Amino acid sequence: MKQLLTLLSLLVCVPAMAQAPSHINWSNTSVFPDEDGILSVQQMPFDKNGFVIARDMHANKFNDQQRGLKGMSECFFNWADCATADKQDFELCEQLGLSVLVAPPEAGRGRHITPGEWMQMTDEEIDTLVQRMVEQGGNSKAIVGYQIADEPSVLAFPKLAVAVAAVRKYAPGKLTHINLYPNYATLWTFD
Repeated sequence: MKQLLTLLSLLVCVPAMAQAPSHINWSNTSVFPDEDGILSVQQMPFDKNGFVIARDMHANKFNDQQRGLKGMSECFFNWADCATADKQDFELCEQLGLSVLVAPPEAGRGRHITPGEWMQMTDEEIDTLVQRMVEQGGNSKAIVGYQIADEPSVLAFPKLAVAVAAVRKYAPGKLTHINLYPNYATLWTFD
């Protein structure tokens, strides 16, 4: 179990750390020697962009989006809730230093596209949907990736792989977010 938790923490942290700004001077550290001077602990300066600090990655539901985004920034969040392009204030996210995951246009219904819905699409439909999602999101500096699925069964993985390939094709270098939990990615159940 401990190994599984370590692996899951790496799956969450490593993509985020890959997005850490390159201007950070990691040599600016503090050294704290131990009592006998044999060992020392080196503390790196904390960088909030080295971690994903966010609420869950569901579509934002703020009654007042500007106030909600400002509140997230004031609380040192670095990722805004994911949202469809027409429901996210990319300019404000850029000003506040909040990264954004763009959700598929159909997620405007107030929920994610379910794994089952991805499974019902043809590869061509998935490609078209992802292309439209990337085009509608535009080229805001706040966009770091695209939300694909939440807690899918492994039965959906082949179609999700098609969506991941489409994101790589239309938005190279951007993240593809598929939220996985070990107790949801099961072999024996669909949803």
